[in-house]
Amino acid sequence: MKYPGEQIIELLDQFFVYNATEVMASSEENRHFMYYETPDYIIQNNGWTLRCVSGFNPEQGDGKGKFRYDYKIGKVGTKERKEGNLWKNSELDATEIIEKFNLAPLINNQSVSLIAEADTTHIKRKIKIDETIIEFSLDIFVIGEKGKFQELEMELVEGDAKVLDSVKQSLRKVFPEGEYPEVRMQKYDRVLQIQFK
Repeated sequence: MKYPGEQIIELLDQFFVYNATEVMASSEENRHFMYYETPDYIIQNNGWTLRCVSGFNPEQGDGKGKFRYDYKIGKVGTKERKEGNLWKNSELDATEIIEKFNLAPLINNQSVSLIAEADTTHIKRKIKIDETIIEFSLDIFVIGEKGKFQELEMELVEGDAKVLDSVKQSLRKVFPEGEYPEVRMQKYDRVLQIQFK
């Protein structure tokens, strides 16, 4: 059984005490994700994502608007991969989302509709190891009563990529083998997998 989120963060914080020069920032955010799809799943079949994320509070400096619309198209890990977002204080309908991102030609002028939703919690830490800065995010996705999943993401913000690789290897010793395997699926795919299981 995978560790619950609270235990993962506890283990990470202990790891940071002994390995980080400085913990620069800590935060916890709650969001709501809404995913959109065409009738014949063009978006998922191509490894793309089209979504709306809400739960921001721009008045408190959290986000540039109440809603963030995101698209990710093109093959992951290639130069063809393109990502973009749009901040709004009002909710857009599916047609408006396609128009704003000019996605109609890519989806063969098909319509899109809301296909899945998830309530999420993102527990973040930004650490510094010498001159290298790494951001950690434990992302917990709850898909109604269908189920949930969690992923730990690590991103190099600034500095030496070798330090990030070293941290990854060290963390594999913190979590028993098989308990927290590397995941190569998009979160959108995992949400749909649970939504329609």
